[in-house]
Amino acid sequence: MAALVFSMVGIFVVPPWSGIRYLMALGPPFLVVLAGRRLALAAIVAASIGTTVSALQIFNGYKTSRQRRQEVMTAYVDRYVPPGQSRVTFIAGYHYGWHHYPVEVIANAPEEEEPMRALAQAIWFDYLILPADSPIVGRLDKRARYERLNGDDREAPLLIYRRLR
Repeated sequence: MAALVFSMVGIFVVPPWSGIRYLMALGPPFLVVLAGRRLALAAIVAASIGTTVSALQIFNGYKTSRQRRQEVMTAYVDRYVPPGQSRVTFIAGYHYGWHHYPVEVIANAPEEEEPMRALAQAIWFDYLILPADSPIVGRLDKRARYERLNGDDREAPLLIYRRLR
C-alpha cells in the first residue's frame, strides 16, 4: 500500500483535476480502522453504492446524448455523401463508420493546414468532413482539389468536401 501511494505521489505526474482519484488509494487503511464499527462501515458501503449508481446514471445519460448527436451527424452526412465510399476523413465520425461498414473512417484527422496537407499526401480519402468552425475551412474553399458539397446550407453543422483527383 505504501509503495502504491509513494509511486502515485512521488513518481507519476498528477494533474490537478485528478487529485481526488489518487487520494482514493488511501481509503483501504481507514476501512481497517472502521471495521470494528459496523455502523460506520455500513455508512461507507451505502455511500459508495450511492455514488456508483449516481455516476453510472450520469455517464449513461451522457453516452446516450453523444450517441444521438452522432446519429444526427451521420444522417446529415448521408444527405451529401453517396454510400459505398472507401475512405472518409470525419473527425469523431465513429457512428458513420459503424453505420456504413466497410468504409474506413479517419476519425482523428488534423484541423491545421500543414498536417492536413501531409495527411492528404500520405493517404487517399474520398471525402473530408469537418466541424463548421474548423480553422482550415476558408483555405479549403479556395483549393481546386476540394469541392464543397453542402455550400448551400448556411447553418451547416459540418462542412463536407469531396476530394477531387
